[in-house]
Amino acid sequence: MNILFVTHNDNFQGSSRSLLSLIQGLESCGVTSFVVNPVKSAFTDALKNEGIQYAILPIPWWVPEAYSFDVKSGTFQEGIYVDARGYPVIVPSKWTVN
Repeated sequence: MNILFVTHNDNFQGSSRSLLSLIQGLESCGVTSFVVNPVKSAFTDALKNEGIQYAILPIPWWVPEAYSFDVKSGTFQEGIYVDARGYPVIVPSKWTVN
């Protein structure tokens, strides 16, 4: 089985370390993993050291700073935003953070 992992991470901290551990565990089950990362980083260095295939592709940050977040209700304001790289991002009316 082949699995593609797409990550927004450009560092080698909590989530990327966990992803590396997951990939290593899946390897023992016969799974071949491929990772897409936005930039060359300590994480891609670790992937290379482990022999895990990866590609560096610029992908937009998935939560632009322009989102209007209401702390009291825990919801994002519905609307269409443009992220820092100029990509349009749509926020549905029912997004809630618990």
